[in-house]
This record gives sequence, structure tokens and C-alpha cells, in this order.
Amino acid sequence: MVSNKKIRYKNGDFNLDLTYITPRIIAMAYPASGFESLYRNKINDVSKMMSENHSAGFLVINTSNKKYDFQKFDNQVYNIVWPNHFPCPLYNFITAVFDAIHFLDKNVDKVIAIHCKAGKGRTGSLTCAILQASGAFRSIAEANEYYFKQRAVKVTLPSQIRYLQYFEDFMDTGCKTFNFKPKRIDFIQISTKDKSFLKGETFKFKFKDFANGNKKLAKVSLSSATIERSQEIKFTCKVDVGAWKDHTAIDILLVVRRKGMVTGKKLFRVNFSILKINGGKLVLRMEDVEKPKSVPEDLEITLGLIELADVETEKQNQAMFEQLEVRLKRLKDARQEKGFSNRLLNGLDPTKQMGLSLKL
Repeated sequence: MVSNKKIRYKNGDFNLDLTYITPRIIAMAYPASGFESLYRNKINDVSKMMSENHSAGFLVINTSNKKYDFQKFDNQVYNIVWPNHFPCPLYNFITAVFDAIHFLDKNVDKVIAIHCKAGKGRTGSLTCAILQASGAFRSIAEANEYYFKQRAVKVTLPSQIRYLQYFEDFMDTGCKTFNFKPKRIDFIQISTKDKSFLKGETFKFKFKDFANGNKKLAKVSLSSATIERSQEIKFTCKVDVGAWKDHTAIDILLVVRRKGMVTGKKLFRVNFSILKINGGKLVLRMEDVEKPKSVPEDLEITLGLIELADVETEKQNQAMFEQLEVRLKRLKDARQEKGFSNRLLNGLDPTKQMGLSLKL
């Protein structure tokens, strides 16, 4: 019931929320114990299955942000800090993809098993990025469609897809599309043709650094009191210089609420990277955000950003990603080798139960 339509692994005594995306990449739900094992994979069953099917070795990649008994997998567990329903912070995500590919390349008889909690969004994001980075697929979109065919679920959250697009851009051009200058929010603008949505309302914008434990960056209130005296269908609020607490943040979570008695009604949330904003503005439409509720379809939020003269932070940001660019060059060189993608993804003969037929 919990795994729903996801394709499960059924073989002998095993019936697991687990799918072979390729013979060397497994996507699965969380390996649980205790009460949680009633509706997720039992960790002992997953451990037994991995040991029996992959005695040559494996690496479990844990994107769940939870700890469990890693000894069940001979402590061969790679942990990624990755909040549920969010994309992975950009630097961590690119690093994890390259680390996974390095493992597959250097251990041709071993497999990786990726999981979050349900084995959908976070698991799918990492899997699709590995598939695309391997050279087997030209784009993240193609990899996501293939993931859907194998697993019967796909990556759908707009912010996760946005970060996958950041990754694809990095694979194509390296650091060329990054703006490493530190920035802060300078103004916020709300626009819609539905005046009744804006009239007499106050909206609260909370900005957080989701790569750093959701550290608070700014809290801004926008009042539409002036709308009643105006024919405009948008209003703008300047963000005070002192409101932005830490301009070194790269990965931003924005939560928008309507003012209420306590916390107010949550309208939507969205994740984005400050490094990928060029031109000083980010326009957010409702198809770009997570779970918009009770908002006009034409609602747009424009964030104006101002670059800051902090050379040290700019150099630090650039140095971080230039290190990854070195790894990108090595990967691209390796992809020129004949049979690289086939070796990386299809190095083990699939069993009849897997029923896979990759065309590489």
C-alpha cells in the first residue's frame, strides 16, 4: 500500500520496495526496523538480499537524513545531508554524483543501492543525475523518463527538477553559468490580476539556508494596505539591508505565508541557488514552486537581488566549484573511452528477474 505503483523486487522469499534501475544501480525505500518496518522495507530482508545477490560488494547511498544500523550493510554506507522533499544542496549533490560514478568505475563488480524514505524524489534525483552524467542519456529529462519506466515513479517536485537542471548545466558548461558574487534580497514584488487576493492582506516571506540546518536568513512582511487606494495589481517591498543575516548562503529555501493569528496559512515554498541567478532578478511562477494553495494561477513573485562587494566570499564560492570542475573534466575524458557507459551501468549480467535491456 505504501509503495503504491512502484515496481517491486519479487524473487523467492523477497518482496521488497526495491527496483533495479540498471544492473548496477538499485533504487529502494528506506531499510527500516521496529514499527516503521511494518510499512517500509525490513532492514534484515534488504541486508540479506544484498548479501546474496551481490557478494562481490556494494555501496548503500543514504539520502534519508536518518541513521540506522549500518553494520547490516558491513558499514558500506555513504551518507548525504538532504532534507526530505527538498533538492540536495548544489555542491553536495554534484559531489555525491561524482563519488557514486567513481565507485562504479573503480569497482566494476559492485553495485550501488540508493534510498531516501519512500524511494522516489531524492532517490530519483540522484539516480537520474548519475544516469545522465554517465553519458548514457543526453539529458536529465530522458534519464527521468527511463527512471519512470523502470521504477514507475519519477522526480516531479519543481525545486528538485530545478536543481537537476542546475546539475545538467554544470555537466554541459562547468562553472560558466555560475555567478559567484555573494548576494542578498533587495526587493520582493507580488503580481496578479486577482486584486481580491492582494487587497487588505499581509504576506510573510521567510528565507532560510537549507544547506545549513535551515538557518534563518531573513523574515520580511509585505502589506497590501495601499492596494485599496491604487489601480495597480502588484506591490513591492524593499528589504532592509540589515534584514539579511548571512550573505554567504548559497542554497535558499523561501516559505511564503499569509499573515495569521499564529503562523498564518502557508501558500507555497521553493528552493533555489543564489549562484544561478544572473541579471539581478528571479521570477517565480506557480508552476515553479511546491504545493501552491489558494493562490491565483497567474501569481508571480519577483525577487530582486543585489550583488555584494565581498571578494573573499566570492573567491571561496568559486574555488569550491572549480574543484568540482576538475572532476568534471576527468569524467568527460573518461566518457570518451570506448564502452565507459556500458561498463559503468551494465557491468553485471542482469538476472531474468530484473528483465533489463539498456541500450548504451
